[in-house]
Amino acid sequence: MKPERFFIIGAMRSGTTYLATILDEHPEICMARPILPEPKFFLKDHEYSKGIEYYESKYFSSDKAVKVFGEKTVHYCEHEKAATRIRENYPDSKIIMILRNPVYRALSNYFFSKSNGLETRSLEQVFLDEVPAPDYDKNRFYISPFDYLKRGEYVNFIKLYEKYFRKEDFKILIMEKFIGNSEKVSDVFDFLGVDQDFIPQSLSNKIFSNDVDLTSISSDIIIKLKNYFNKYNELLEKHLNISLYLW
Repeated sequence: MKPERFFIIGAMRSGTTYLATILDEHPEICMARPILPEPKFFLKDHEYSKGIEYYESKYFSSDKAVKVFGEKTVHYCEHEKAATRIRENYPDSKIIMILRNPVYRALSNYFFSKSNGLETRSLEQVFLDEVPAPDYDKNRFYISPFDYLKRGEYVNFIKLYEKYFRKEDFKILIMEKFIGNSEKVSDVFDFLGVDQDFIPQSLSNKIFSNDVDLTSISSDIIIKLKNYFNKYNELLEKHLNISLYLW
């Protein structure tokens, strides 16, 4: 019997590395390596053309009694090509997303792009004046470093993947409820079919050590972002039948 497969497909700047690290600790789970930088195999045409055996041999190696293999690539949620390729090769895969308040996710994404020398505009130029984004190297980046708003329209990405995978094979996590929560972690282990009593040491890890003090952001920017994301949050609540009161 082949081991199960799962994919963490997003969302960027929402604790995906924290989640992947926790899962990789589990003795019955093997995560694709490196966790950073992410494999992006199902987006790399030059690698994908080499076949799935190449993928499995390059990114997975473990001496553990593995029951489940997983990959984290947050770019996947924005590409239907990735969804179709995963479906073609691993039709029974489980899909995991961890979502963060989209206002703070957008700001975190901005500062991440800024700190990596990609973003040259000020916060006000981006979120208030809506100055167009600069060009970027599409051969280097599989997604735009500047889609701060679109990337928080989570319901659209979920619906995209629901075209190819069953709803019961989805696990949607809310970052603000998940971080440091052993019960939520146990629930993910149960979803993946591994020992749910395992306690990972990285549960108490801090995340976003390079994140900014979001409380220092202009209230005009916060209000505009909240207004923008309100409708998408409402659609997400309705689609998943959950409450997002923390957002």
